[in-house]
Amino acid sequence: MNRRKYILKHYVLLTESGSDISPELAEEYGIRIVPMYVQFEGKTYADGEISPEQILAKKESIPTTSAPNPADFEHIYDQIRRELPNSIIIHIAYSAKTTSSYQNSIIGSIGYEDIYRVDSQQVSGGLGALVISTARYIKKFPDIEPIVLLDKIKELSKRMKFHFAVNDTYYLKAGGRCSNTQYLMTQLLNIKPLIEMQNGLLIATKKYRGKMESVSKKILADFFSSMTISLDEIYFVYSPGLGQESRKKIEEICLHEYHVKKILWFKAGCIISTHSGPGAFGIGGILKQ
Repeated sequence: MNRRKYILKHYVLLTESGSDISPELAEEYGIRIVPMYVQFEGKTYADGEISPEQILAKKESIPTTSAPNPADFEHIYDQIRRELPNSIIIHIAYSAKTTSSYQNSIIGSIGYEDIYRVDSQQVSGGLGALVISTARYIKKFPDIEPIVLLDKIKELSKRMKFHFAVNDTYYLKAGGRCSNTQYLMTQLLNIKPLIEMQNGLLIATKKYRGKMESVSKKILADFFSSMTISLDEIYFVYSPGLGQESRKKIEEICLHEYHVKKILWFKAGCIISTHSGPGAFGIGGILKQ
């Protein structure tokens, strides 16, 4: 599908690779991506240098993740300044409560002007959806003042709801996010924990039983019944292992049962896949005003 390329004349949006924005969407909206890092089998990779399929293929080798460092931000700020010397840079950051990226961005911006940042309090597709929504907003209002734009991003962030279900809790156990007993219980009872973004933190809120295909239907029902979500666009995230047929069924339910107008999928990269494991499913949406 051919996409129209939007050019942000005054603003440059920056976010982390953990937003799971695809290269195609980044190009379409003029979004700059600073890579986060994956430590895997004794080596450190910039996110994108190794695929989530590669790290999930070796269950005995659990990767870890880390934020871009101040030098990474300094490098990308310098690059943007050389290419677009009069631009205003808006960094919409990966949740500051989960990583040091926001703080490192501040350190890396010392000596530069016209750089603003917002703690998105989101990760993965929740962050990606916020960045893309901001790009569209700038397209409508290209002359908006930076402070007013920051207020708009913060307002959108508060209305952004992002939930995801983990198919295999082995990766949560390996990362220290659940105990061995909890892991064994989820395996024995076929439980899929639901993780919600709340005030910038990843919080386990519910448990679903069954295969992910049936669990995803329950997640959709709860998501739309518990909140007044805008149906203009819904955002889905999947990690490798959630097949195309399952994704198609989720889409059909959303379009025909809940009358969603548009769906945007994000494929989880290494950062969220490291914690969610294979076959995870997430949903995001913006609360109606």
